[in-house]
Amino acid sequence: MASALHAAARRGDLQALRAALQTHPGQLDTPSTPDGMMPLMLALDGRSAGHAACVEALLEAGPDLSVGDSSGAPALSWAALSADPALVSRLLQAGASINQRDGFGRTPLYIAAQHGHAACLAVLADTGAGVDATDSDGWTPLMMASRRGHDACTAELLQRGADVALHNPVGFTALHIAAMFGSEACVRTLLSAGAEVDAPTSRGQTPLMRAVSEGQDACVGALLEAGASLTVTDKDGATALTWAAFRGRLACARALLAAGSSLAARGTDSAGGLTPLHFAVAWPPAVLRCLLDAPGAADVLQVQNADGQTLRQAAAKAGRHQAESMLAQAERLARAQQEAAAQAAAAELLAEEEQGQRRQTTAQQLAQAGGSKAAKRQRRKQAAQAAQAAAAASMDHLSEQAAAAGADAGEDEAAAHHASAARPAQ
Repeated sequence: MASALHAAARRGDLQALRAALQTHPGQLDTPSTPDGMMPLMLALDGRSAGHAACVEALLEAGPDLSVGDSSGAPALSWAALSADPALVSRLLQAGASINQRDGFGRTPLYIAAQHGHAACLAVLADTGAGVDATDSDGWTPLMMASRRGHDACTAELLQRGADVALHNPVGFTALHIAAMFGSEACVRTLLSAGAEVDAPTSRGQTPLMRAVSEGQDACVGALLEAGASLTVTDKDGATALTWAAFRGRLACARALLAAGSSLAARGTDSAGGLTPLHFAVAWPPAVLRCLLDAPGAADVLQVQNADGQTLRQAAAKAGRHQAESMLAQAERLARAQQEAAAQAAAAELLAEEEQGQRRQTTAQQLAQAGGSKAAKRQRRKQAAQAAQAAAAASMDHLSEQAAAAGADAGEDEAAAHHASAARPAQ
């Protein structure tokens, strides 16, 4: 039961506390009811100006620092909870066990991380507290700091060697936990420290899937910036986009589609073989419209579920009449687009054939024109050769005539000389 010593410690009344210690020293390690707190714990938990002095007075009295409250938390855990690093240091100097756990397996450092007391955490870590000591559920201080969004504690733990890759029994790493609870700052800090962006849980779920499932838009954006996979699937064959459709997370679906997510992913047979569109049918029209307007939607409209039903048939069976109408309209539009595409392809093929025929005709004309030119060139060549031959013949004839004329002139000269020689001298 609460005594005068407990009351003075709770109030931070140093004078009353000293008096109670004198009159009732045996109450130093007596728990109060119903919380089972010792006078030292009450002083550590106090918010009055005199609580630090009361803590000092109680420590001088020599309490048992290993005794826990009703939850098993020792005085050092209460010091960590106080957010006063000087009190943490003082209890460590007094001999408090640095890694003593409470009834939930939490160490004083874990308590500091849980409540965002980075300075107390730093004192404990620098004095030798285990930074990866897990609680009874397998959570590390880093996981708890990430769960609560305490980025300063997350950074302190990472700086002091906390293992970013550790996971709890279901496979959640600190990054999964930060992502699913919306701790964007912690997500970025963990990624900067080397956290695996696509680390799978025991069910194959990535941090991106967990963030999408809980509708944590900012964390989704941070993970996409870090290169989180859009195609990896969990053990049911679901992608992050499947999770967005399954949980009706419109903003997440838009972000994933903008990043290039595909609507074609199908769940495993055991999960019904469903696509994201199958799940979107169950949600308000905005979710379904978002997916129907995405590239590739027309290609999956006829995908059947495990019962052999198309999307529209499944919507009709489930009584989702607005979704059924939207899907029927999407099917008509898809058919019209297919017909238009087929007509465009046929027209393109015809145009290619006509162009090919024109090229062939042009080639033939060029070939014919080229043949005529070649014939003309051949005729000109032959005429030139004939002219050359005629000129050569003419030259030969002239040469012969010149030679003949020369011969005749020689003969005349010889005859005249002979006649002169035969004439009698006068």
